[in-house]
Amino acid sequence: MASALVVLFLLMDGVSKWMLIAPVVEASAQVGYPASVTRGIGTVVLTCAVLYAMPRTAVLGAILLTGLLGGAIASHVRIGSPMFTHVLFGAYVGVLAWGGLWLRDERLRALLPSATPDAEVVEAYGRLLHDPDPATRKRAALEWCMWESATPGWPPADGLAPRFKDTAFALAFARLVTHYVRHNAWLEDGQLLRDAHLLADTPGVLVNGRFDFQAPIGNAWQLKRAWPRAELVIVE
Repeated sequence: MASALVVLFLLMDGVSKWMLIAPVVEASAQVGYPASVTRGIGTVVLTCAVLYAMPRTAVLGAILLTGLLGGAIASHVRIGSPMFTHVLFGAYVGVLAWGGLWLRDERLRALLPSATPDAEVVEAYGRLLHDPDPATRKRAALEWCMWESATPGWPPADGLAPRFKDTAFALAFARLVTHYVRHNAWLEDGQLLRDAHLLADTPGVLVNGRFDFQAPIGNAWQLKRAWPRAELVIVE
């Protein structure tokens, strides 16, 4: 909605400048821009509108628009225009433009995470994996599974593991893992080692990769020491 308002405003402003509507030409002259450059400014405004409206170029459009609005603010400051109705009007449009872009562009939200717990990586992935947009869910699952593919061994793999080629499986896997991680597997910190004595008379086998970055071998060694009847198997 915010982005739509910005695009609508820019289109109206750009077209009115191109048509050289008298009040618009007069307003431009008041801030020091003669009628001979009004259409040129209108072209810049319309270019910003088109770039901002298109998803692939929206960020570029917002950057160009920010520069344009900065010039408008400087022009009003120079002639002593009223602060809240004229000078800051460009700032209002800028905030609306960037706010609308933040709401509709996942890439921007990733660069500017909110101050809520979603700023945490796993929390953010948990949100993206349940996003209403199928493309967003698929992208988040792919990125998560690329990390899962890279970290079990050394050197890290640079491709997607075969089991994640099935996009439905990849999404289900990523959702399940992040669900457990977000809740710390419903265990208190240190609980597994602290309560390992309960398994003192129970045999078991611990299997751990030597270079597994997700499950460092030191963790398995600590559990083995607290659980004497467990056998620790290191996979190369």
